[in-house]
Amino acid sequence: TEDSQFKIGEIEFNLKNYKAAIDVFNAFNQAYPKSNRVAEAHFYMAESYYYTDDATTAVEHYRKTAELSYDNKLILMAKVSLGWSLLKLKDYPSAEKIYNEALAFSKEKSITTDDIYLGQASLYTDQQNYQLSREAYENLIREFPESSRVNEAYLGLGNNYYLLEQYPKAVETYQALITKLSA
Repeated sequence: TEDSQFKIGEIEFNLKNYKAAIDVFNAFNQAYPKSNRVAEAHFYMAESYYYTDDATTAVEHYRKTAELSYDNKLILMAKVSLGWSLLKLKDYPSAEKIYNEALAFSKEKSITTDDIYLGQASLYTDQQNYQLSREAYENLIREFPESSRVNEAYLGLGNNYYLLEQYPKAVETYQALITKLSA
């Protein structure tokens, strides 16, 4: 049945059998093209391709997910993950465009995620635009203080200060991270 096949795909994905998950979700989309879970199947396929280092194919499936989905959270997840895939491909202009779209979409739909800021910070760090990178890390720290990603933001922020040879600010930021981890 439709539900059983989808569950098998989820199990394969959760077991990190990404090739098998891709095959199951591909077969699912062919067998049930009108299912309300087709977009979600594309998302699982995209994630599977991403985790098997095929960012190019992941990009296709993340785009398909965002195009087909009616679920705003899934659309946002697809856009953010699309940004990470574009970063992996070093397609910085497209990644920046997608992160900006995701940020606008999240505000419009009142859905928040720390991943947008972390993705933007990574993008700007790769481009050596430390001012924009720092702003993205600071946004994550300010807006998501309880996030599991906030430690990454502190570390990235400290690294930015270090790369800019702003050593006192780097030490202050690293110390804030140490204090946070010690609490």
